[in-house]
Order: sequence, then structure tokens, then C-alpha cells
Amino acid sequence: MPVSVTDTAEGMASRATPTGAALIPVALFVGAAVSGTIQQPTSVHVTAGAPWTRIDLCMTATLGPILGRVAVEERAAVFQRFTPKTAFPMRTLGFTTISGGLVLAARAGLAAWNRLSSVGVR
Repeated sequence: MPVSVTDTAEGMASRATPTGAALIPVALFVGAAVSGTIQQPTSVHVTAGAPWTRIDLCMTATLGPILGRVAVEERAAVFQRFTPKTAFPMRTLGFTTISGGLVLAARAGLAAWNRLSSVGVR
């Protein structure tokens, strides 16, 4: 019995539970934002940024060529199930990476808003 791309994607999507796992980076970010050292925001920024980048690149490199060969209806069916499962974790990782980087820049004195206010831009 041949398995289609749609069946495989539906199986993966039905087993995924991203909500709990997506809350971990937010908790780490909050802890890093209230801590007093520069190591915690650095760790959170890198720890959230690595999987965010990896997932994005791997999905593009893997799904792009595969889905480019299937019918438009099958592509739509795959993304109907796949997008809701990846939207929350990817947004959470992106938020955590960017926010962790902003906290890191502020702690290191490299924040753009510090430099802009020093030259009179408000």
C-alpha cells in the first residue's frame, strides 16, 4: 500500500504537541531578562536561535523539493495540517531569539536606542 505525502504529513501533524515545548523558550527568556548577568541572555539568544534557524532551513531544503513535485491540491493539504503545528513554536523561537538579542544588546550597551538618544533622535 503506497503512502502519499499527505498521509505522512497528516500523521506527523496529528502526533505533534508543540504548545508545551514552545513555552520552554519563553520561560528561559523571562529568567534571562530578570537575571543580572550577560551570560543568560546570550545563552537564551543562541539556544533559541539555533533551532529556529535549523528548522527553517531544513523545512526549506527538505519540503521545497519534495512538495515541488506533487500536485497543488496535495501541497495545500500538507500545509493545511503542517502550518498550524509549526506556527506557534516558530513564532515563539523567533520572539525568544529576537528578544533575547535585544536584552543582550541592552546589557552590553550596544542597543540602537541608546545610540539614537545620544545624538538627539527620539
